[in-house]
Amino acid sequence: MSEEGKKPGLQPFPSLDAMPKNIMVRMPQFSPLLPGSGEWFRGLVKQGKAPQPHVLSSRMKFYKSAEIHEFIENPVAWIARNGNASKP
Repeated sequence: MSEEGKKPGLQPFPSLDAMPKNIMVRMPQFSPLLPGSGEWFRGLVKQGKAPQPHVLSSRMKFYKSAEIHEFIENPVAWIARNGNASKP
């Protein structure tokens, strides 16, 4: 997809500091900041060991940026603290 064809709201954040903590974000916006791959993160979500999305439709899932901040800063601590998060 060309640069002008990209949707402005789905641009990835260049750093964790650039992502506000009080918004809802989609995975393409934060996946480059993850300590693992997107598939790794999705696997943790399915296991209830990563922040759970808020599902608007089968193709529209949003995450609380504050939870993503906490997870990216220290995934091991987040999993230890929230490892039994209920699935959506």
